[in-house]
This record gives sequence, structure tokens and C-alpha cells, in this order.
Amino acid sequence: MEHTKTAHQITGFQSIKLDRSIVTMNMLRQHTEQMVNLLRMEGSSSLSEEGRKFVSEWIKAYKKGYDDFGQAAEGQGKKIEAWFNIAGRPDPVDTENTQEI
Repeated sequence: MEHTKTAHQITGFQSIKLDRSIVTMNMLRQHTEQMVNLLRMEGSSSLSEEGRKFVSEWIKAYKKGYDDFGQAAEGQGKKIEAWFNIAGRPDPVDTENTQEI
């Protein structure tokens, strides 16, 4: 049963690392979006309306990809946690069919 506890601790550590990585990725995404908006959308008069529309769509796709990744990671984390909750339980004892020695 000790190996299950160790695996659970390792998985918990990995989950914390993933959560922090997702927060960092979100900060990077937000910063990138702000910089693109400042440099391309507002600061450049040479960018056509079609180019601005393209950049806006690119930012939306980037955000959606980030959101989808975060949701998938969270869902997988819940599955792993549920597995450890099941694996950590002692085996049920069949009291009806046991014989006393």
C-alpha cells in the first residue's frame, strides 16, 4: 500500500507543477495579446483592416487553445485523483463466504 501513497504524492506534485505552468502560460498569453494589440493594432497605421481582423482571429484562436488545454489538463487531473481514491481503498471483504478456521 506504500507504493500507492508514494505514487499519489508524486502525482500531487506533478499536478501542482502543471497548475503553476498553466498560470504562467496564461500570464504569457495575456502579455502577448497586450503587446500584439499595442504594436500591430494600435501602433501601426500600415496594417490594413483585413490584417487587423486576421490578428484578432489569431488572438481568439490562441486563447481558445489555451482554454481547451487548461480544461483537458484539469479533467485528466480529476481522473487521476479519482483513480487514487479508488486504488487507495482496502479490498472489500466478503463476509458471507468466509470460513473460520
